[in-house]
Amino acid sequence: MSKERNYQPSTIRTRYAHIKKMAQLIYSRDIETPLVKSWLKINDKGYPPKTSKHFTMEEIHKFLCIEEDTDTIRWKAMVVLMYFAALRISEAMAVEFDHLQQTAE
Repeated sequence: MSKERNYQPSTIRTRYAHIKKMAQLIYSRDIETPLVKSWLKINDKGYPPKTSKHFTMEEIHKFLCIEEDTDTIRWKAMVVLMYFAALRISEAMAVEFDHLQQTAE
């Protein structure tokens, strides 16, 4: 689609979604690429950038003050590890006990 036609961003996204679905159904091909997605985002003047969900400091403090049992201790350790090491959930889940080392601090 050329820029001379001045399509609305929603029209461009809708047409792309239809073409993508047809390519999947008829040809069993996935045409979605990072290049196409980034082009759609750049040319979409009304595109609201995504923001990741996060916990507030109050929510983390409230969670850490919950009464402890076996499961809670494990989750508290995961939250502290993720927070201070800036890990994603998948990265934190991949950590094994052997990966950890105790420091003097």
